[in-house]
Amino acid sequence: MNGRLQARLSLARGGFRLAADIDIAASGVTGLFGRSGSGKSTLVRCLAGLETQASGEIRLNGENWQSDDTFRPPEGRSVGVVFQDNRLFDHLSVAGNLAYGYRRTPPDARRVEPEAVIAMLGIGHLLRRRPRQLSGGEIQRVAIGRALLRSPALLLLDEPMAALDSERKAEIFPFLVGLHERLGIPIVYVSHDLEEITRLADKLMIMEKGAIVAAGPLAEALTTLDPVRFQNAFAVRCKARVSRLDGARGLAEVCIGDSRGGPWVPAAGALAGATVTLGIRARDVSLRLLPETARKRNGDLLGRVLSIPATLHPLSLLRLGYGDGDGGQLLSLQNRRRLEKLSLSPGDRVAIRIHHAEILESGLQAPEEEEKDDI
Repeated sequence: MNGRLQARLSLARGGFRLAADIDIAASGVTGLFGRSGSGKSTLVRCLAGLETQASGEIRLNGENWQSDDTFRPPEGRSVGVVFQDNRLFDHLSVAGNLAYGYRRTPPDARRVEPEAVIAMLGIGHLLRRRPRQLSGGEIQRVAIGRALLRSPALLLLDEPMAALDSERKAEIFPFLVGLHERLGIPIVYVSHDLEEITRLADKLMIMEKGAIVAAGPLAEALTTLDPVRFQNAFAVRCKARVSRLDGARGLAEVCIGDSRGGPWVPAAGALAGATVTLGIRARDVSLRLLPETARKRNGDLLGRVLSIPATLHPLSLLRLGYGDGDGGQLLSLQNRRRLEKLSLSPGDRVAIRIHHAEILESGLQAPEEEEKDDI
């Protein structure tokens, strides 16, 4: 059963004041998004027990980490932390850095084993090297591995890719996507880059001037932002099935929900019949009104309009639902002329067409590495 991360924190420093309330499911990946200076790193330090002057309460899965009469130091909290500057120990090898957290975790509390982390992060060939011999992407993978080997109940990743170039980011993203699914550890992923967050997160908290101003499932929280800010960001992450492969062209047809047929996307190593995780941008989702008696076309997804924001902005973000009961959600970016022409209302039945998507997680195993050592 999933627990919750609950916090009510206050901290004043100079002209900045943190006054943040959090109550989110401790599961999956929660993105923490905000402009530089909004207080994201300060909040992470509070959750990790690194801000002794912060007042308030923190509970994870009902366990009291901080209250009026309690303050657990970092080593007393089941939390793993990775900062932008990685903080690996220069005098230790990669194996030594990985062992640091593992050996300080009581044997009966160990839920993550070195062999699994090394294979998952693809760092078996790095174990004998020192941090100075690693690339930026390799350093961050080792830092994440060290944090995981504490077997934390919560993993905090604070701008872990801010110092990396696009090539190194592309190197590390495949290892981050699906990390929580493999190990079952909830993650809070912090960034000022919304496109980066939406590649990974299923929930989102938005921070402004030291306060959480919106929180919830990714698709819902995104509707509180100016649509222009995330035209290049994934609006949702969802599961899909690979119905067909075009091996000659390196493409896969992916189908969501009850759709028969779907967009052809770069296969990314996916196999026919496999379940994959897709990233879908709101600008790549179109829709048309579908009368109750009409049938959808092949390739369409049957859905309903959940909400239409009241806005004077040239672009509007519609939230759509598909599937029965607690089915999935999609966002569709429409300009106001198109929206007025559609004349939609919440609850209307619509045919949804996804024109493009990206496979973020294909379920492939990490390649075997050489030069493996015990840690």
